[in-house]
Amino acid sequence: MKFFQRTRFTFQLFLFVCVTKVKTDVSTVHLGEVVVLHCVHSIENFSMVSWTVDFHNKSSCYLSTLGNGTKESCKGRMHLDIDNNETSLRIHSGAVFDEGNYTCQIVNRSGTFLYTVALQVLAEPFVSIKIDENGNPECRAVGGKPAANISWTPEPSDDVKTRSNRELNGTTTVISSYNTSNKDVTCIVSHPTFTSPIERRSSKLALGLYPGFLHNP
Repeated sequence: MKFFQRTRFTFQLFLFVCVTKVKTDVSTVHLGEVVVLHCVHSIENFSMVSWTVDFHNKSSCYLSTLGNGTKESCKGRMHLDIDNNETSLRIHSGAVFDEGNYTCQIVNRSGTFLYTVALQVLAEPFVSIKIDENGNPECRAVGGKPAANISWTPEPSDDVKTRSNRELNGTTTVISSYNTSNKDVTCIVSHPTFTSPIERRSSKLALGLYPGFLHNP
């Protein structure tokens, strides 16, 4: 009987110590910003603190501290900060390739606490309009993340050709040309980083002369 009680107590204690609490959030930042991801759990009396990163490109890395030792495999732009019983992960100049799931793990006598942040990076596209080599208005949204949406007014039927190019930094450039004889058409560009769509009118270009650009103000 005593053996049974002792075994049951040991099992209950094991469950208590190994209890895991999980929380998940989403963090959205802009390209080039300093990223600071805070762990929501206190690290008071911790035995281990770690951040594990699972990038969207299927690679991963980690930063951890155990006792007086620190181990890490993440690149130099990422740093683990510990201050006032709190821990955070800092990224100097966020990039598109930093997108992924960042999981903070804290181990103490109360159990194991997990907190995951899904990091999303936005990039504002640069909008321009010109007359292409065929004499048609061409609208560009360069370096957007996600890709920008381009539309025209008056609304075309089958006279618009739109293509997308993936840039080396992970952003996307969208190019849309409007085959029309109308000398006054408007390009409308929508993107999550814009408070309202950006409009560019072809009538502001010297149509029939040299190709030119009309950029963001």
